[in-house]
Amino acid sequence: MSVQMTFGLLADYAATGQRGKLTIVHVFNRFNPPPERIGQPIGSGMLVACIEGGFADLGDHRLLIRLRNADEELLPLVIEVEGFTLNSAGPDVPPTMNILIQLAPIPMPPLGDYRFELSVDDAHVGFIPFYVLPPRNQPRAPGQ
Repeated sequence: MSVQMTFGLLADYAATGQRGKLTIVHVFNRFNPPPERIGQPIGSGMLVACIEGGFADLGDHRLLIRLRNADEELLPLVIEVEGFTLNSAGPDVPPTMNILIQLAPIPMPPLGDYRFELSVDDAHVGFIPFYVLPPRNQPRAPGQ
């Protein structure tokens, strides 16, 4: 299997047009929540990724997204993407699929460094790093 993530990011908004073109607005890699928002749903934003494979990878697959912290601990979040199918747009076009996941229901993790890890059929294909920092008007404590 030659499946890989060609890009991944977090954005305020993303959509796929009729011809498969992505519209992505306001890319970011950090959250600055007030302390009372930790553990509450993130509320907005999207995880966006493009997954590409070879022609032998055409068809249905199992896509999992997990959350890992800077201590390499897997957190209890697991997102399984239903209907993940790699399709080709033509004989010379590698099979791809754009993934758009709403971040809204995901709980805001505590301050720290994190990454969303993506795997297809239990094989790691990429990760998207992000940071949870204190609000911009609040100094960062030593060691954070």
